[in-house]
Amino acid sequence: MPGMTTSTRQVVQTVWAFLPLASTGYLAPLVFMYAAIRIRSISLYLATGLYTAVAVIEFVTASAPVGTYQHTVWVLCLIVAAIVAAGHAAAIREQVFDFPETGDDRWKKGNKNAVKLARRHRQMRTRARAIADRDPDLARELGIGRPDLIRSYDDGGLIDINHAPAEAISRIPGLPAEHLKRIMDVRDMVGAFSSAEDLAITADLPAELTALLKEYTTYLPR
Repeated sequence: MPGMTTSTRQVVQTVWAFLPLASTGYLAPLVFMYAAIRIRSISLYLATGLYTAVAVIEFVTASAPVGTYQHTVWVLCLIVAAIVAAGHAAAIREQVFDFPETGDDRWKKGNKNAVKLARRHRQMRTRARAIADRDPDLARELGIGRPDLIRSYDDGGLIDINHAPAEAISRIPGLPAEHLKRIMDVRDMVGAFSSAEDLAITADLPAELTALLKEYTTYLPR
């Protein structure tokens, strides 16, 4: 079972938790004995004893005529052994079937976390860029676009082209070294840029770089 895929484990968990209901309560003791053995839980051993007693009483009173005290007891036992036990099993099923992750599980989880982190960084860059556009002085105080400085504000990897050193600008994903040198040379000549479009035109950069620069850069005035 440790080699199961995530989807297979979910099916096993669901079927296991459904057994008390499907068996009208008679399999509840076996379901919880299995859980108690796997988790080694005293409380689950006690639950196994309780559901066993209820299932036995349910069996004994099953043929009682409707309207009698014994029939009422049977109904209550049926509810406990089938419905309550199934809900209890559903609540602990992931704990009971806590199998080691497979390589495929780790790969999927890693990719999911990477996508989540990339989206979070994109949102952070958008917020930091808005601060830089609205309040340049605040942006400078926060160190927005300056990964070379000691700072506490996380801008998601935004780079201030007009002030950051070459090493910081080189962190822009997909920026070729020759274009980095071109940016630094032109910045030394013109002093500053006003936007990604201005940078691309002034430094004579390929048009396809404009979208990349708009995503990762900001342009605080000097």
